[in-house]
Amino acid sequence: MISIRLHGLRAGIGSAPKGPGSQGDAMNQGERKKRTIPEIRESKRTGEKMVYTSVLDYTSAKWAEAAGVDVCVVGDSLAMTAHGHPNTIPATMDMMVLHSQAVRRGAMNTFVLGCMPYQSYSTVDRALTNAARFMQEAGCDAVKPQGGKTVRETLANHVYKVQDSCSR
Repeated sequence: MISIRLHGLRAGIGSAPKGPGSQGDAMNQGERKKRTIPEIRESKRTGEKMVYTSVLDYTSAKWAEAAGVDVCVVGDSLAMTAHGHPNTIPATMDMMVLHSQAVRRGAMNTFVLGCMPYQSYSTVDRALTNAARFMQEAGCDAVKPQGGKTVRETLANHVYKVQDSCSR
């Protein structure tokens, strides 16, 4: 048996709780309920603790799901940790989509967040095209650009302008 410890959560692979209605019981039946964006937003408001972990491959995704992780994050740090690059700059969309697909296959019932690599969101068209790749090709539940509020506000303003011009 393999044992995993993530942010205070402890579970042994293959030894999940067996009680009726328990998360382990649901997982054994393949019925684990995936977190939703509204639940994640609400957790920030209420202070509910959620477990996020960086996951790069199918096997790690299986372990994370069995351990009850709420969100599997596929981050551009995989350029360093999985591919041996000295920084995250070499991460490409093809690389990110490939890893995100593997994570999705390994964690079918876990929320998967794909992180957009460097320059994949430098224009609105590029950002929308690449976000669609994460959603359509990799099955991610959400995507996020790197860079915090400045990038988020810039992209939101551009997307708003595109939506506004299309609705006229």
